[in-house]
Amino acid sequence: MDKLSTNMKDIILSSIKTSLSKEDLQKTLDLLLKRQDFDTTILLIDILTDYDPDNENLLFLKAMLLLENNHLDKSEDTLSKATSLSKAKQNEETMRECDLLLKKIKSQKDLIKFMDVKLSQFGKDYEPTDLAATKEDLVKRQVAINRGTPSILMISVARAGSSTIIRQIAKITKTPRVEVASERTPIEHDMALGYLYDFSRGGGVTYVHSRANKKNLHALSESQTTKFILHLRDPRQAFLSNYYRMHAEKSWIYNRVYYNDLPIDYDQKSFSEQIDWQIENVYQRYWLSWIEEWCDIAEDKNNKFNIKIITFEEFKRNPIAYYQSIVDFYGLDRSDYPVGNMVDDTIRPPTEVKGRLDYWRDKFNSNQIDKLQSMTPDSLLEKFNWPR
Repeated sequence: MDKLSTNMKDIILSSIKTSLSKEDLQKTLDLLLKRQDFDTTILLIDILTDYDPDNENLLFLKAMLLLENNHLDKSEDTLSKATSLSKAKQNEETMRECDLLLKKIKSQKDLIKFMDVKLSQFGKDYEPTDLAATKEDLVKRQVAINRGTPSILMISVARAGSSTIIRQIAKITKTPRVEVASERTPIEHDMALGYLYDFSRGGGVTYVHSRANKKNLHALSESQTTKFILHLRDPRQAFLSNYYRMHAEKSWIYNRVYYNDLPIDYDQKSFSEQIDWQIENVYQRYWLSWIEEWCDIAEDKNNKFNIKIITFEEFKRNPIAYYQSIVDFYGLDRSDYPVGNMVDDTIRPPTEVKGRLDYWRDKFNSNQIDKLQSMTPDSLLEKFNWPR
């Protein structure tokens, strides 16, 4: 044990012997578990076990945490001690829990052996045979599929923090990010049916900015990818955020990947002139119509899909509740897929907008604001509580 750990041990043991109550310890453990700070939690359990060496529940918890950290042998050894103690005390409830955990450990070991054999077949060169981009992702995905983790698809309006959100969903579900878009355009890309066939097997997360057109609806239906998240944001703010994301590349070529009808003199225009052009030419199509088309599908009682509509504003107000609602939507056990305090609302990569909700009111001139407001329907704003 290093010096810091030794000092912590002395402090905690001193507290236990004097004033620290069981309730305080439970709160500390709960907080560490919510944060998924497994190393610190295990250290605390080791210290408590020194103080109470015959506590089978502490050992069982440590075995669970070691399994979460993929220390399978250590987990099994610790669990063996917990099982012996629970048998000696005739603690039938803990014995049952130990048996279930042992099955998980052995299943994980069997899966890793299987994947080791499978990966060894690739040698040094890995050629994907599914959506997993690397050997590591292949293993992670197979573990997730074996665990029963479904694939999670987010269809998101452009510039609504979807990349950041999907990155954290992947962390919560311990699944790799994969791609199902048929091309790599920044906005308005179709989904590839062949990718969705594989995606529907489970164990992957992704987002797209695809429209609710016939091709995409057919791909979703045909692949049985009928359950997904529709993630929306105030179109006026998303529109401004996209402007900054587009121009962050400082590339004449990249700008024309975004919009292939940009005028030849677009790059010579001032900020205000560029915004004027975008309001007239892209705001309606890529934000208002995009949102309205998907809402029409979601609200159609005869549609084939199970769609959860959720907004960027909900994410900003309470990111933990936001992620928990997604876990619940997919029918996942919160104890197996804890959200914890690891999530935050910081948007990465950062842009000029930095996740603010109404920065457009500060950046656009009065004529531009009036134009945006006249184009944006009251019904759409009221539906999602976006302030006029």
